[in-house]
Amino acid sequence: MPKLIKSKKAAILSLRITAGWTFYVWARLVRNMVRDKDHSRTFRFVHIALGIVSIVLGFSGLAVSNYISDEVGQSVNPKN
Repeated sequence: MPKLIKSKKAAILSLRITAGWTFYVWARLVRNMVRDKDHSRTFRFVHIALGIVSIVLGFSGLAVSNYISDEVGQSVNPKN
């Protein structure tokens, strides 16, 4: 397998792990912020907004990893 394909597979794995971790951490934070009554509404709103933005960025990272994965699949198994 060419070196470029190996590095692309490493990039795919890295992006997917990062996206998964982002979803987990921020989904838990948003859940906790919704339940939290100790902090001000503004504090919770800001952190929930940050969580939503981070989750959207996680989805974009996942989309990029899927795109790279499709490219790697085509270069390993070219269609004739």
